[in-house]
Amino acid sequence: MAKGYWIACVNVKNQDEFKKYVTLAGPAVNLHGGKFLVRGGKVINIEGKKYERIVVSVFDSPEKAKECYVSKEYKKALSFLNADIAERIIHIAEGLH
Repeated sequence: MAKGYWIACVNVKNQDEFKKYVTLAGPAVNLHGGKFLVRGGKVINIEGKKYERIVVSVFDSPEKAKECYVSKEYKKALSFLNADIAERIIHIAEGLH
């Protein structure tokens, strides 16, 4: 079965408020079997809109990644975000294997 990759591109506008989200989001991802491959760190933008923070998590399947996103645990983390705190795009992609 192909792995599911959850890719987030984020520009944080309010670091203090964003930390509330991060505190809950990480454990939610782990609870649902996700493992972080990239979480912050240096980002080199070579094309398109620049995002300062990239997060990539791997799950056993795209369906498992989606289950995490819609879970009550992750929804609680999301309740701390709005457009004044962070600008984000999120994708779930199916891996090749």
